Amino acid sequence: MLTTHYKTPIADAILTLRETTKYSFHAFPIYQGNSLSDDELGGKYHALFGKNFFGTELTITGKLFDSFFFSKSVIRESEDLAAALFNADGTLYVTTGTTTSNQIAISALYQCSERFVLIDQSCHQLIHFYLNTLKASVHYIWPQFRCDQSERSIWHIASLIEVVQNAEKKNQSYELIVLTAQSHEGVIYNIPMILRELLDSGIRTRKFLIDEAWGAANYFNPALKEITAMHIDGLMRDYPDLELVCTQSSHKSLSALRQASMIHFRGSETLREKLNIEKFRIHSTSPSYPILASLDMARAQMEQEGEHLLSNALSLAKEFRKKLEIGTAWSCYYINSLPDLGDMNRFVCEDPCKLSINIQALDLTAVEVQSYLYSEHGVYINRITKNSILLNFHIGITAEAVQAILDGLATLQKQQTSLSKK
Repeated sequence: MLTTHYKTPIADAILTLRETTKYSFHAFPIYQGNSLSDDELGGKYHALFGKNFFGTELTITGKLFDSFFFSKSVIRESEDLAAALFNADGTLYVTTGTTTSNQIAISALYQCSERFVLIDQSCHQLIHFYLNTLKASVHYIWPQFRCDQSERSIWHIASLIEVVQNAEKKNQSYELIVLTAQSHEGVIYNIPMILRELLDSGIRTRKFLIDEAWGAANYFNPALKEITAMHIDGLMRDYPDLELVCTQSSHKSLSALRQASMIHFRGSETLREKLNIEKFRIHSTSPSYPILASLDMARAQMEQEGEHLLSNALSLAKEFRKKLEIGTAWSCYYINSLPDLGDMNRFVCEDPCKLSINIQALDLTAVEVQSYLYSEHGVYINRITKNSILLNFHIGITAEAVQAILDGLATLQKQQTSLSKK
C-alpha cells in the first residue's frame, strides 16, 4: 500500500522550531516554564487544547521561520501550493477571519472614495460596514427570486447588467463590483459565466471581489469546480486587465481552525503587492501560528483527498435525501427546492450538500425542532427559518451523524402522529 505524502512546509517548520527552541527571551510562549501546572486550571487548558498544541504557539519570526506579511520562505511555499490548488495566480493566508480578508481585498481593489461600488445585497456584512467607513458611493443589486420556505434569494443576470450599464450612461461607472458566489443557504452562482456576460456586454469595470466564504469545498466537487471564482482562464486571456479577488472562510468547509481564511486572486503581480501591503496595514501583527499551520494542513489534505472527501459528503447527502423521499418514517418532511428561474437557471444551481428541510407538517416551530435535535440527539443545526431547517453535509459529516439526524426526525414525526391521534 502506497503511503501518501502530505507537503506541509509551515507545519513542518513549526514542529522543527518547537524541538529546537528550548528557551525564549522574546514574548512568552505558553508552553515554556511552569506557567501551567497540573491543577484544575492547567487541566482545563490541556483538555481544551492538548499539551502538544501549545508547541505551535511560537513567537519566532523572521529568518528562522518567515515573514507573515511579505513571505518568502515556508509561508510563501504553502501559499503558492494553495494558489495552484485553487487555480489562482496567488494566495494569501489570513488568521483573523474573512472579516479581515474582505477588508484587505476591498482596500487593495478600491482606493478612491469618489468612485462608485456595486455590491450584492446578500454579501458578508463586513463589506457593507467597511465600504461605509471608506465613504464609498455604494449601489446594490437586489434579488428578484425568493423561496419563502427556505428564504433563499437570487438576483437576475439581466438586472445586474442593466444596473451596471445604466450607471455608465450616467457617468457613474463602478470601480468595483462585489458578488456573492455562494450563500449560506446553498445558492451557488456560476461566477465565470456571470463575469463573461458582464464583460462581453461592454461594461468598463475590471475589478471584482467575490465573496466565496462558503465555497472553498466546491473546488473539489467535479460538478461545481468549473463554476468557482478562480476558474476564469478564458476571461483572463480575453481581458488581461481584469483583477479578481475572492475570499474564503476556510474553516467553514475545510479542516482548518476557526478564523482561518484564504485570499485568492487572478491578476498581475501589482495586485499581489497591493494585497500584501493592505494585509500588512490591516491584519494583526500577532498572527496565530496554530491557525496558520491548520491552513497549511487543510490545503495539503484537500490536495490529496479533496475529491474523495467531497464524494463522501455528496453520497451521504444523497442517501439522506432518498430516505426523506421514500421512507414512511419521514413522510411529513420534504426538501425545499428553488423556484423556476427561467433563463437564470443557466447561472445558478443549488449546493447538493446543503439541504433545506421543510418541517411545517409538524405541530412545532423550527426553533423547537432545533432545540429537540440538540438536547435529545446531540445534533446541532444553526440555520433555521420559520418552517425549515438547513442541513450542511460538510466533509466532517459521517454516516453516524446522518443516522442521528434521521433518528431524531423520525422520533419527532412519531411523537406528533401519536399526539394527533389522541
